[in-house]
Amino acid sequence: MKNTVSLLFCLLFSYAFAQNDTLCQQPNANVGIDASLGYHDNFGTDFNNYGTDTYLKAFCIPGAMGGRNSNRGMLYFDLSAIPPGATIISAELKLYATGYINNLLPGHFGNNLSYIEQVSAPWTESTVTWNNQPATTQTNRATLPISGNASQDYTVNVTAMTQTLINNQAANYGFMLRLDTEDPNNQAALLFYSSDHNDASKHPQLCVIWGGKVGTVETIINETSPSIAVFPNPVSEILTIQSPLLDGNCVVSIYDANGKRVKHVAFENILRETTIPVYGLNQGMYFLVIVKDNKKSQVSFIVE
Repeated sequence: MKNTVSLLFCLLFSYAFAQNDTLCQQPNANVGIDASLGYHDNFGTDFNNYGTDTYLKAFCIPGAMGGRNSNRGMLYFDLSAIPPGATIISAELKLYATGYINNLLPGHFGNNLSYIEQVSAPWTESTVTWNNQPATTQTNRATLPISGNASQDYTVNVTAMTQTLINNQAANYGFMLRLDTEDPNNQAALLFYSSDHNDASKHPQLCVIWGGKVGTVETIINETSPSIAVFPNPVSEILTIQSPLLDGNCVVSIYDANGKRVKHVAFENILRETTIPVYGLNQGMYFLVIVKDNKKSQVSFIVE
């Protein structure tokens, strides 16, 4: 079996095909860009920056001394690896629920219909506040329906907004999470983890598939590289990758045993470790390839 797999990966395929590419990002605290916006009557929190908040929240509850206590979430993904003019086939934003945080925020609750809206002005993680938050547009905004339980994860279709951002990448200022109704008499909350949380598997994730490009199947040399460590192996959900090749900018691709590329992720400014979700892949052997400075290195792993 090993020799058969090796032969498959050494063959050169030269037929033309319509190629779809995938960019999946689940950035950690080092490179992730997200922030909370807090407003609390009588406490002046609207001038505070919460760029390192470990949660991404949309809520409105009564204030501790009356009035309103509200929160919105900001998040940004770098889409520069997607070529201008690409046709976005799908874009899904995955948000992982926190469940119970404290007695005031015991998980999702209330009439918490919310939206992901496209941000229409610049902001920075370290300076954005409720008071200086950028404007958003309701065009093509995505709806997060009322939660079914207190710890429900959400997969949000942001295809239309992502297409708009690809058509004008200079105007990619990310997304905002906000409640439909911010009224302390209508207490409600949606609570998710941010990229600053210590559980990397719970960070916000954006997966974009685009197509229209014509190319040829790539030649891959079936060679295990000692400079790449992957675990767990076998893996079922999240694959962790450690390598000195992951120092700065690089491209990571995953191929099945027939040489078909099933994932393609461009990373920027990472530091020797990252994760890639593999749930949804069929069981079997796969090959992870890191391309950096026009050089390739590869290691195999098993999806169970």
